[in-house]
Amino acid sequence: SLYLIEIVKITQQNLAGLGFIIFSVMMTIGRFFGDGISAKIGSIKIIILGCAGMARHRLQAEKELDVIVIDPVQVTVETAIEDLG
Repeated sequence: SLYLIEIVKITQQNLAGLGFIIFSVMMTIGRFFGDGISAKIGSIKIIILGCAGMARHRLQAEKELDVIVIDPVQVTVETAIEDLG
């Protein structure tokens, strides 16, 4: 909940506590069912789908970390578009 209070700037303490509870429940669900989901979907697809959700943070991460961040989903789409044209 410190992250929610200090970084996200949530002003109400009870919302920060609720956010931590939701995070903890989701982590527990992930621990219980993660291996089954990974076996069914495949670990590579899970990584790609996880990266797809982070696309909007790529430029900020590049600027703050001073590294090149490659988004595999964006590269795949760009390559497919280039191959079509």
